[in-house]
Amino acid sequence: MAKFCPHCGHEQENPDNKFCSKCGGSMDNTQQAAAAAAPTMNNAAGSICKVCKSVIPAGQVVCPNCGSPVVQDTHTAAIVIGYISAIVLTLLIGIFGVIITVGIGIYLYTRDNEDVHKHGLIIIAISVIIFVIWILFVFALASSYHSTYYYY
Repeated sequence: MAKFCPHCGHEQENPDNKFCSKCGGSMDNTQQAAAAAAPTMNNAAGSICKVCKSVIPAGQVVCPNCGSPVVQDTHTAAIVIGYISAIVLTLLIGIFGVIITVGIGIYLYTRDNEDVHKHGLIIIAISVIIFVIWILFVFALASSYHSTYYYY
């Protein structure tokens, strides 16, 4: 028999859930458990609740066992370092800066948060574009330097 949330009407996939997998409201229709504040989507398949250590299925905004909200890391420091290294390291040390920056971009791309995925791809793209411009600039300087000397 299907079980529906008394707060939002969402059908529960697991009838044993103590809290709604969509809104975080208590499934027993009493105010004994607090609803999750500012729910966020979890895109990881089978993440672990930090409170009760139970498995949380993908797409859940709260733990179905204890009702604690699923909080994602925003990786703010890695994003800031990634953007700075994409510009500074790529300009200063060339291919080694690209390697470091692409590593940071891949780290961000493999995180669970979709917004962090976008930052990882943007950081990689910025690094590669700046490196290509840097290579073109170096070759332009080298060709102009060699063209000023005439050998007879």
